[in-house]
This record gives sequence, structure tokens and C-alpha cells, in this order.
Amino acid sequence: MNILFLSIYEIKDSNSKYIYADLIKEFARHNHKIFVVTPVTNGKAEDYVDNNGVHIIRVESGTIQKTNKIKKALNLMLFDNKVINAVNKCAKGVKFDLIFTMVANLSLYKTTKYFKKKHKALVYMSIKDILPHNALDMGMLTKKGLYGLIYHYYRRQEIAYYKLVDKIGCMSEANCEFIRKLNPYLPKDKIEVQYNSIEPIDFNLTQEDKETMRKKYGIPLDKKVFVYGGNLGKPQGIPFIINCLNANKDNRDVFFLIVGSGTEYGKLEEFCNNSNCSNVKLMKALPREDYDKMIGACDVGLIFLDYSFTVPNFPSRLLAYMQAKLPVLACTDINTDVGKFIESRNFGWWCASNSVEDFNKCVQLALNSDCKAMGQVGYECMLTEFSTLSSYEVILKGLNL
Repeated sequence: MNILFLSIYEIKDSNSKYIYADLIKEFARHNHKIFVVTPVTNGKAEDYVDNNGVHIIRVESGTIQKTNKIKKALNLMLFDNKVINAVNKCAKGVKFDLIFTMVANLSLYKTTKYFKKKHKALVYMSIKDILPHNALDMGMLTKKGLYGLIYHYYRRQEIAYYKLVDKIGCMSEANCEFIRKLNPYLPKDKIEVQYNSIEPIDFNLTQEDKETMRKKYGIPLDKKVFVYGGNLGKPQGIPFIINCLNANKDNRDVFFLIVGSGTEYGKLEEFCNNSNCSNVKLMKALPREDYDKMIGACDVGLIFLDYSFTVPNFPSRLLAYMQAKLPVLACTDINTDVGKFIESRNFGWWCASNSVEDFNKCVQLALNSDCKAMGQVGYECMLTEFSTLSSYEVILKGLNL
């Protein structure tokens, strides 16, 4: 098949360490001809074929990440037209059989509609960010006033997008139910679970490797290390994280490592600088190779989601922990099913992200558990349910291909 992959996240090539790049490589492995559209913020528009035979079309986008809402919305609207022109130029004469759209901010609707009509192609929508509803939960949008206009614009676009596509893949069963209840006009069988997925890599570290990484970054060798890696913004509920860290400042059996960046990083930095928590280390984002090794050198992976979420998010960082063979402690709202999933597969623990007491109980359970054995269970679960091959098969089966 000829496949058009649409993304608003920059993908330099199919070897990039990114969940969609892994999926693209899986399709290439099955001898499909793939054209990937990706934005370039700082650099020039270009197109080339990478070493996996994937055609990359880089389109100048302006700033569409980590900028104010108005600028982001305007650049995304302009990006839509630029993509259409770039694909028509770089894939001239190609008839697309499948369009895979990676939905974030409901962008590229116009592009998807244009090429679906032009090529009579099937469209698979992969939902990773349920907007504009996540933005409502975080107070970034409202249903009234100026931001209400933005909300209702995106809501109309969301409905139109859902109607346009042939199949909608969601991150979990709770995601599916949320979309169905919100959009009862959609046929139930149009929506299916399509988990986040990665190309399985065994990052198994020897005890010597683990000790080397811990020594390199000043992490104690004699404590159970709980690690959080990823975004540090409002969705993670930073005040709750601070309360949890503060409640464990005298716990001599644990060490908390937090690696990441984001809009709320400063709050954690201020806490670490002004508190006497000797068992907490905060670090900016690491080089990718060191990050993977650092995760593997720890004992328990942490997931945090703000308690106010009504949208059932399913964080992709779960996969990094599973691949590193770490059990997972998830502290979330009560609407997501990520904690239920972790506990049902027996590779971790869950608590609501409004109870420090329950968090402490989960920490104690982890201290008394065989984390190595539980991490192996999570790794095997990743191989069977979260591999790119599983996603590939779900997508083709969902479209009857």
C-alpha cells in the first residue's frame, strides 16, 4: 500500500526514538511505501528517503510546540495548507491507499479531508490527546468567553474529524468509552483500542551497568530508587508530587529521581532547593542513551496525573518503564484506567492522586515486593500487547485490509 502518515511532531527519520517512528518502521518492514509529513520549526523544508526506504517530507511550520495558544492555533491553520502543497509536490503521481493521522490539537483536518477525497483513501485516526476536553480539565480553555470560542471551534472540528475517518484507535478501553459517550452519533464499532506501541528493545542492564549509572549521576546504591521521567507540567499535578516527596523526606529506604522538563519544573526546583529532602534528585532532560540506561538502573517507575482530569489519559511513558523492566506506581485521577491495567497485569500499584497517605502505602508495598520479578511481568506484557507489530495488526484488521 501507499500510506500517508501525518504528524505535527517532528520526526527526522523512522529510526527516531518516538512511538510513531517505531510504528512507521513497522509498516516499512512489511514493504509498504510510506510518506511521512512532519513539521520543521527551525530549519528548511525538505524531502528525502531515509535508510528504511521511508519518504520524509519536512514542512516549515513555525512554532507549534511550547508557545502561546493563539500563535500555536494560527501556525497550525497555516500548516494545513502548506502540507497539502508539499505532498502534492513531493508525492506527485502517488495514489494513497491509507492515511494515518496522528491527532493532536485536531490539526490537519483539512489535509486529511483533501487527500481522502482525492485518493478515495481509508483513514485511520490514532487519538493520543483527547482535545479540547483535556484543555478544559486543565483550565486552559473554558466553555464561555474568548477561550470558549476556541473550545467550541475545536469541538466542531472534533465532530467533523470523527465523522470523516474510517476508524478511530484509542489508547485504552476507558478512552473508547469516553469517545462513545461524548459522540453517540458514531457507530460503536468505529472505535477500537489501539495501544501506544514501541519496537521492543531489551535494555537489560547488568548489575555493574546499574551501579555505573547510579554513580555517574550521584544516585545511592543502597536504596530503592523510584524514578519519574517525562513532562513536568500542569497535567502531572506538581503540588501533589511535592506533597508526596515531602511526606517521605525521612524515609531512609527510598530515593526519588525526577528527570524532565516543563512549565512546572520551577516549582519542583524551588522545593528541592528550599527543603531538606536529602532523598530527592531533580534533573533536566538527559541525552536519550543515558536516559534509557538511567531508567533501567532504577527500581520503580512513577506515573503522575492531576486528580482533576475527567478525560481518561493513558500516558505513553508507561512503555519506557515496561521496556526497562520496572514495576510501575501510578498516581492518577479516578477516570483513567491506566492504574487498573497495571494492577490487573500484576506489574504495579495504583493510588488516587489526591491521597498522600495512599501513595505512602503503595511505596511500602513496593519496598516489600520483588520488583525485579514484577518488572519482568510488565516487560512480557509489553511484548504481547504494546509492540508495534500488535498495533500494525490492529490497524489493518480494523480497516479490513
